[in-house]
Amino acid sequence: MFRFGVSQFTTMPWDFERDVKEYAALGVEAIEVCEEKLAEGRATEQLALVGQSGLSISSVQPEVRTIFPSRTQPEPKEPEERAARFRRTVERFGGSRRACPSSATPGRR
Repeated sequence: MFRFGVSQFTTMPWDFERDVKEYAALGVEAIEVCEEKLAEGRATEQLALVGQSGLSISSVQPEVRTIFPSRTQPEPKEPEERAARFRRTVERFGGSRRACPSSATPGRR
């Protein structure tokens, strides 16, 4: 058995709060957080909404998803800057990492 989850990529026009509200209302059990939907300076507050709604975080899509530029995400160009941004993602979600595998390491807890 698995818990049914939805990625925030599927509702990209919506903001973070609407995703949480709508997913919970639909009976979704888990959410894949897209870091780019978190508002600067409000991430802690927004992530708290996930737990308050009864959802759990199943995984995270980092704002910068690859170490090297890709067709869909060409900036920043320098691997060092991309790695630094990825590190910030790990630090942001690090306290939740056991319950939140990264898309870069499927299934790893």
